[in-house]
Amino acid sequence: MFCYQCEQTSKGTGCTSIGVCGKDSSTAALQDLLVHLTKGLAMYAHRARQLDATKGADRSVDVAMIEALFTSVTNVAFDAERVAQVIGRTVEARARARALYEQLCRAAGREPEQLGGAASAQPAIGVQAMARQGEEHSIAALRKRIGEDRAGLHELVVYGSRARPPTLTMLTCLVTTMTGPMRSSTKRSMP
Repeated sequence: MFCYQCEQTSKGTGCTSIGVCGKDSSTAALQDLLVHLTKGLAMYAHRARQLDATKGADRSVDVAMIEALFTSVTNVAFDAERVAQVIGRTVEARARARALYEQLCRAAGREPEQLGGAASAQPAIGVQAMARQGEEHSIAALRKRIGEDRAGLHELVVYGSRARPPTLTMLTCLVTTMTGPMRSSTKRSMP
């Protein structure tokens, strides 16, 4: 576990075994997985709106995204079962957003993009398996993959999206422009 998203962080640098706020490592990992899957939801929702701002909007997708972002905020949801349920709803919303995007592509005579990464990731079965999967998307794992500076900028985008979700696309584009693809070995699949 590593968490530094609030002002309560241990020694002002981050909590590493249990959060000062009471969050345990399993819940932290589930929240990391939830944020990852929410990025995939945003990828489809953003593309659907680009095709048609009116028809590309789905209130249930918007609500699911807000719920996911709110659930990932410190001091909000420490019940691992509840976070796992939100993960399930987020994946369901992502499927709706994908179907809407593909429908709008067909209507426009375009071939839908085949998105990878967070747009195609599937959560494991069971809370503990999801928590292990979430560790792959933790801040510590991100730091190892892309380095301290890029990981810090990435997290700035994530925390900013929780404060104001409509800015997620703008912030993601800014970070991608400034830092390049998040992992040079994979095709960039961010909005």
